[in-house]
Amino acid sequence: MENTQKQLEEVIAKYELEIQRIQAYTEIQNLMGKYETYRFTPKGMSKTYELFALWRDDCTLEVSDGNIVYGAEGIRAYYQNTPPNDGIGSALFDTLASPCIQVAGDCKTAKATWASPGLGTGKLPDQGHMSCWCWGKYAIDFIRNPETGEWRIWHFHWYRIIRNDYHMSFSEFMEYEDSGEYERNNPGLAEIRKGPGTSTLPPIF
Repeated sequence: MENTQKQLEEVIAKYELEIQRIQAYTEIQNLMGKYETYRFTPKGMSKTYELFALWRDDCTLEVSDGNIVYGAEGIRAYYQNTPPNDGIGSALFDTLASPCIQVAGDCKTAKATWASPGLGTGKLPDQGHMSCWCWGKYAIDFIRNPETGEWRIWHFHWYRIIRNDYHMSFSEFMEYEDSGEYERNNPGLAEIRKGPGTSTLPPIF
């Protein structure tokens, strides 16, 4: 009888964990949906750091070819200083496509990727607005808060695939950008692309 009871308890625990792993899929999707919603406006952008695992010193953020940002204070500063910051005609619109989410067997961590076609518009330092297409891919590790059970972003990486002005093809724009002419014609971009650690204006894509 004791063996039967023990086996039953083990089966129940196994399926309870499986249910948690299934629920984690939805919770992680919603977390990233909130991330994209926050990023849409300058006001929301400043709150984005709240979605990260701020209790961990090994929490990291890396966007495109910018520097790696470490820890709660660095990530908070990154999103609170990220353009666009004028609030008028500024927005980042990224999408989450083709999700691939793997939740660890113990339901404590997870990893995921999303393809992300998007666009953006914002104000350059001392200049007018710019608008561009930007497509890339998210590759993110997630961790569950041991106290609250909430999922948070642990290691974040955004891989840029293409970025180009709306009126040019991405292949033409790449040649234009590689030549250095684009930054010469838009000097405000130089500050944005330095990244955190060398500028207060980190790269947005």
